[in-house]
This record gives sequence, C-alpha cells and structure tokens, in this order.
Amino acid sequence: MVLLNHTYEPIRFENVSYKKDADFFAKVRTESSFYLDNASNFNPDEVKIFLKKEYSNYRIVNLDNVKIGYIRLSETVIDTQKVNLVGLDLAEAFRGQGLAQQIYRKLIRFLQQKNLPIMLYVIIEHITSMRKSGLEK
Repeated sequence: MVLLNHTYEPIRFENVSYKKDADFFAKVRTESSFYLDNASNFNPDEVKIFLKKEYSNYRIVNLDNVKIGYIRLSETVIDTQKVNLVGLDLAEAFRGQGLAQQIYRKLIRFLQQKNLPIMLYVIIEHITSMRKSGLEK
C-alpha cells in the first residue's frame, strides 16, 4: 500500500508541553470522553500533572499551525508480539472532514520504520470509512 500523499504536509506532530498544551488537551479530552474507555473528564490542572508524567506518549496534531487534536503512542506486547498502539482524539470542530484518515496515514508512514505491527484505536462507527480508504489490512 502506497501511503505518500501531498495533502499530509500541513499536518504536523509536535511534542506535548504540559504547561502550554494542558488547556487544549483537557478540552479535546472532554469532547472525546464519551468514546473513551475511561469517560472521566479532567480539568487543566489535573491534565498538567498527567502530562508531566506521560508527555512522551502524546503528540499534539497541528494542521497549518492550528492545534486540532492529539495522538497517543505507546509500545506494548500483545500475545508475545511487540506492537505500536495508536489513538487519536480530534477537537470537535475538526471532526467529519476526513482529517483522521490523513493523520493516520502520515503516522503509519512514520511508524512503519520501526518494523512493528501497528494497532489503531478507532471508534467503531469509523471503521467502514477506514476500510474504504485502505487503512485496514
């Protein structure tokens, strides 16, 4: 599968700063909590504490220098196989525009360099769309 596409270029992944990104992170987390395993909401102070410890597992997603969401990245072992786990939460204003597919494609292109299987956490309603776009193998 070829994953190169010029439309990915305005999408950037930036390191999370617990100081400057906590408000945005808390807002997106609250907007997405309905879909998450843990539906708890957290205020920016709680998020700062969390991000101070977990910052290396998260990246802010920017589109043309505008924050639009964040990704969770981690490596774990499932059934003796090491895998990359990936999750994405988009701010409500940017949902339904096909951005998640572009973000996942760019992210997959990067993660393929690690030669590990990639497991995406995707809302079940979006799976059909992802299959049509060729993201599911």
